[in-house]
Amino acid sequence: AVFPQSLPYLVSVDSAGEESARGFYTDATFSYEEAARLLNAYFSGLNLTAQRLRQTFSVAAYTDSGRVKAVVAGEHTLDAAEVRRALSLRSTLFSVSMDETGITFHQRGYGHGVGMSQVGANSMAADGADHRAILAHYYPGTELGTAEFGMEIPTAGQTLAGRDANGKKPGMAKIQVRDETSLSAL
Repeated sequence: AVFPQSLPYLVSVDSAGEESARGFYTDATFSYEEAARLLNAYFSGLNLTAQRLRQTFSVAAYTDSGRVKAVVAGEHTLDAAEVRRALSLRSTLFSVSMDETGITFHQRGYGHGVGMSQVGANSMAADGADHRAILAHYYPGTELGTAEFGMEIPTAGQTLAGRDANGKKPGMAKIQVRDETSLSAL
């Protein structure tokens, strides 16, 4: 799992426009020695040799969205999100090829595949979708509403600096209202 708990609105959804993003398709190639060293450094007790990695490395399971969920390395089944971190991979949406010199991860996209894609949201906006439609797409089953934070919101043209509970400025970012519907950080 990407997050410690399962939340109904944090799911993988289709995200049109991703394929045209620069770097969507990337390869990461490691020698067996380098991959074994990185995996051993990340996973305590793995004790994986380059030869053993070459003999045993494979994809063990996929998620419903087609991302790699688990891999086998040596006698261990490893969480793919953790392998992603250990090898600094861009995504768990990958395939693997191996030859006599090393292992290559053929990656698609960037990230964990849950929540909003910046590239996909930008593509939706370029096609005319507003923020409500974009949020509804990436967080299905949610509702956009207003939250009360116990602070005064400035009106158009005014600036309000963030203050702590004692009314002191902690050096936080300022918020300015440009018009009655948009906020921006200064």
